[in-house]
Amino acid sequence: MSAGNLAGVLTDEKRYAEAEKLYKETLRIKLKTLGPEHRSTLVTMSDLAELYKGEGKYAEGERLIRQTIETEKRTLGPEHNDTLMAMNDLADLLNAEKRYSEAERTYREVLEGRNRTIGPGHPYTVATIYGLACTLALDGKRAEALANLRLAEEHNLTPEIRKDLETTSDFKSLRGNTQFEAILAKARPAPAKSQ
Repeated sequence: MSAGNLAGVLTDEKRYAEAEKLYKETLRIKLKTLGPEHRSTLVTMSDLAELYKGEGKYAEGERLIRQTIETEKRTLGPEHNDTLMAMNDLADLLNAEKRYSEAERTYREVLEGRNRTIGPGHPYTVATIYGLACTLALDGKRAEALANLRLAEEHNLTPEIRKDLETTSDFKSLRGNTQFEAILAKARPAPAKSQ
């Protein structure tokens, strides 16, 4: 198992201090041996930024993810999937920081790029629509949040989103709304039939 993979496992186990140390060492080695523009280096930077977000170290995470985006825009282009993925990660981080207007703007930019490159029904596009809906709900824009949730539902919610929709507090302001409850009911898996 590579050091980066081990760091990912440690992150999943919420052993953040150990994961951070491993990610930093992996990043140091990749910067030295592969350089700052190598895809593997950029992936490690994104992983470390995601770890920082999980730890609540938003400034460190934002610095790394913005650096990743800048490099990917320059080397891969602004609508490359890796670039859009990093921008989506930035929107998630901004959302976690309660910087909703910046998160909304970033999600919308990612959504435009994904609609042009992979289409509206792709799971990555649906995940971006869902992230935008979460941000809008948290920012008190209930009607827009519901419209985006309906749009995500029309393009087939992934199992991960279905599970999150049921448990997230992001939609607290929509609980009890008949339109939201209908989306929630439709997203629930059908009960297994007994034989």
